[in-house]
Amino acid sequence: MQGKVLYFKGNIDNFKTKDDEVTIQIKADTKDVSLDRLHDIAQGTIGIQLEAAQTELIKQDEQN
Repeated sequence: MQGKVLYFKGNIDNFKTKDDEVTIQIKADTKDVSLDRLHDIAQGTIGIQLEAAQTELIKQDEQN
């Protein structure tokens, strides 16, 4: 994909399907996303790549 790229941390707040379309709502902190840059990118067709990272806390052995 060529063009402008915007990376930010966010969470999927909600998603729904209707007919053949999917609507995805993403919630992000304003400190993590430039609203001016987002507005600039949203003027044209956009592509979205969603990625997730799962981290789990491992219980430490009480004997250590």
